[in-house]
Amino acid sequence: MRKSTKSILFLLPTLIFMAAAAVFFLGLDPKRDPTAIPSPLIDRAAPAVTLPPLPGLDLPGIDPDLLKGSPVTVVNLWASWCAPCRIEHPQLMALSEDPDVRMLGIDYRDRADKGLAMLQELGNPFDAVGFDPQGRAAIDWGITGVPETFFLDSDGRVRFRHRGPIDERLLEKIIRPKLEEIAG
Repeated sequence: MRKSTKSILFLLPTLIFMAAAAVFFLGLDPKRDPTAIPSPLIDRAAPAVTLPPLPGLDLPGIDPDLLKGSPVTVVNLWASWCAPCRIEHPQLMALSEDPDVRMLGIDYRDRADKGLAMLQELGNPFDAVGFDPQGRAAIDWGITGVPETFFLDSDGRVRFRHRGPIDERLLEKIIRPKLEEIAG
């Protein structure tokens, strides 16, 4: 073997180690949120999903026309079996008091009687509730679990998404400023 080939073979493990170390250290970036899963819907039209109303509730289901027209439309995917959904419910009730916000709910992979009972027990923040017992609409929305909330502008484009329950601090520090930004 020639001397230059031996030198390259000697350096190769070192170069591989340095490349692996660089990838490792980039992954440790303190500004990077490893739990963040970006939504492909951001700045795109919300899915044109039609869902029947939640049986027993005197409200319409979800229709693509409901996704447009209001300064802000909030689409919340929830279920009666979801403990974090119950935790965030008071914040949804507070959001529903804003006259610039249309609240739409999607009862995800739930029993109709259980979803209805939850809204009767905790109050109903929604202007319309779609019933999605098989979870098919949730696929169109690209959710990773419930609760998950989408914030749409007046043209029906998704401007912001929040995964997980909305607590009081999050509502005041992040959600309300986002609502003002979206409403313009």
